[in-house]
Amino acid sequence: MYSVFKKHSFPSLFLVLFFLFCGCTKEKNSIETIYENFVQNQDLNLLESNLQEFKQGRTYRAYKLQFPELYNALENLELSVDQKDFELVYRNFSDIFNKLNLINSESANMSFVFTFIIAVVTMSFIFICIFWNLRQKGKTQILNAMAETEKERTRLARELHDSIIQDLRALEFICEKNEAQKPIAKELSKVQASIRSICADLNPPGLDFEDFDCMIFDLCRNFETQTGISCKCNLPEANVFNFLDISRRLNLYRIIQEVLNNSKFHSECTRCSLLARKKSEQGFVLYINDNGKGFDVNEIKFNKNSHFGLSGIKQRAAIMDAKLEITSSPEDGTQFRLEI
Repeated sequence: MYSVFKKHSFPSLFLVLFFLFCGCTKEKNSIETIYENFVQNQDLNLLESNLQEFKQGRTYRAYKLQFPELYNALENLELSVDQKDFELVYRNFSDIFNKLNLINSESANMSFVFTFIIAVVTMSFIFICIFWNLRQKGKTQILNAMAETEKERTRLARELHDSIIQDLRALEFICEKNEAQKPIAKELSKVQASIRSICADLNPPGLDFEDFDCMIFDLCRNFETQTGISCKCNLPEANVFNFLDISRRLNLYRIIQEVLNNSKFHSECTRCSLLARKKSEQGFVLYINDNGKGFDVNEIKFNKNSHFGLSGIKQRAAIMDAKLEITSSPEDGTQFRLEI
């Protein structure tokens, strides 16, 4: 089998396979028919005529092109006919049939290999399709879950704004009329400001039309105001994120929000920084660092029970088709790197 692959080029292999599957049995029967006629009639002239007719057919040309040894054996048969040597004719027929059997044996091996390769490729394609389908279903389920979460965030923000804040505003107005209750009115005003900030976090406004870079600046500035943790936002190029569609803007906003919340609640840091640089018109690299106590990344499992919220960050990065890298070690801070 190796010799067949070694002798013949890859393109001609398909011609060989076509010949072997579609014509080899027929060609052998043609030779056998010529042989049987010769055995019955013992007529060298008829044999010579049959051979000349055979040489005009496709089989003979295929032998000449692909199987030189078999072609030479046929030429020897024709010479023995010209010499009127019956014994040599029989020996040449025997040689031809041996070579045909060898070719058929090799073709069977080639057919098996070819069929095996086709089967492996087909099964691989099927498994890839199944995997891709499951991956897309999983991605769709995550998107649906996130959409429901965002819908609930919006509803809750609306309830807080339209109900709780309005009630507090009315109570503040009453307290302002009484001199003794004015301190209470001031505290009520602070509570309203806190709730408005929560509403903004729950439902960031203007994702579809506002300058998204400015929204990130505001997010960092509000984080610094609320937590007292220094948060520097550095966007050297203008419109770093503006090419993102609404869905990816929202996911990026939530990722930054969650990373900052991790720094706030878990890292015990005193400063954070955000840096984004353009890679192209449709790409950027985002770094978010803190100087907190850090953690062992290898011990953190990305699952829904992760108290660091890394599961949601990873899922949103995957939805955005972004590459997420987390670098951290105890007492050495944490860096999130997001690349699109």
